[in-house]
Amino acid sequence: MPVEVVVILTADLLGPADRLRTYRLLNAERILHRLRVEELTEARDAAHRAWVPASGNKEERRRTRRAYLDANAALREGRRGLHKVTSAAIMHRINDTLSSAIFWGMKREEAFSRNWARLVELPALTRPKPLVWTPERVEHWKRTGERPGPVMVWTPEQTGAFLDFVRDDWLYALWHSFIFLAPRRGEMCALPWPEVSLSALWLRISAQIVQVAYQLYGEAPKADSVRTLNLSEESAEILTQWRARQDKARKEWSAIGAWVESDRVFTH
Repeated sequence: MPVEVVVILTADLLGPADRLRTYRLLNAERILHRLRVEELTEARDAAHRAWVPASGNKEERRRTRRAYLDANAALREGRRGLHKVTSAAIMHRINDTLSSAIFWGMKREEAFSRNWARLVELPALTRPKPLVWTPERVEHWKRTGERPGPVMVWTPEQTGAFLDFVRDDWLYALWHSFIFLAPRRGEMCALPWPEVSLSALWLRISAQIVQVAYQLYGEAPKADSVRTLNLSEESAEILTQWRARQDKARKEWSAIGAWVESDRVFTH
């Protein structure tokens, strides 16, 4: 169970100030760890740049290679136990879920006398505004490596360049569907072939896959998320080609008893 969830579950043992302080300490430790990994990455890259051009002097090349190997080993060791920094959005999502569960327990089972989750003080939630990858922003990113914002949006030309780049990828039909149909990830991963009509040009979103405690589960989406999406002729043609590739893979892998029949559209 994630440490943050454990902290919330023990809310009855901690005051609001203690809970907030615990959250901040957890994130502070993770931020320091990530900064250390960034330093080790820069050191590894610098060692690699010094090793590659070294030539002529065998001793110098041997020394620079050893320095690179040591820096790379230090980076691997430094990455151990690296966790993502828990964002304010994730904190609010965890707390909302727990609050809903406690409220259900208060209402149905009378298991709780108070909704402790509502007492948790969390950082303010500010959603970043998306920015478009303009030529100027692309040039700045290439020159400095700095992203203009946390949420960047492709132009139609950049989207086309991406599709051209992944044209031979096994899951090209999935990337194409994401771009032109805009479904959620869990919905496309759960999409079954019986809910797709390539002749009538539609597919129906009626299932999703969710991740809970690092385990995957299939479930029905919310009622307002069940919907039918129209397919263009191009999308239908790409899905038709994909189905032929999948059928070929099914025959090859079934011959050695290794095919798992899930009836889902997108398989690997």
